[in-house]
Amino acid sequence: MVGLQIEIFILMAIGWWLGKTGRLSRQTRAQLTDLVIMVILPCAIFRSFQMDLSDGVMMSALLILLISFVIQILYALCNMVLYRWMDEDRRNCCKYGTMVSNAGFLGMPIAEGVFGSTGLLYASVFLIPQRIFIKNKGNNDSLEAV
Repeated sequence: MVGLQIEIFILMAIGWWLGKTGRLSRQTRAQLTDLVIMVILPCAIFRSFQMDLSDGVMMSALLILLISFVIQILYALCNMVLYRWMDEDRRNCCKYGTMVSNAGFLGMPIAEGVFGSTGLLYASVFLIPQRIFIKNKGNNDSLEAV
């Protein structure tokens, strides 16, 4: 676990240094982010599902999915109460920040590093409801329905 944390810290430090020294342009950083989100993470998720799914793993995955849906519903209820007094732009930003974690970008590699393919499978399942709630109605109104 400590080795993984050190590895992630080193990669973050390298990325920070490359950005700070101008060796990576904004466009390059955006392209690298897109590469990770649209290619590397989906490939890792796909790979994590290519395992023998025992009854125990399937039951755990279903329980994780259920818990994640409950969490997202609780977030949506909190959003209805907490941000009513804000203007629309700020309210949408706060709602998004409440409902969306960074578990996909950083959490999934950590889950795989610590727990292997099964951990990545569980992390992937946990993020399904979050993706559903985010994509609910489109870009600007995505959280208005929840």
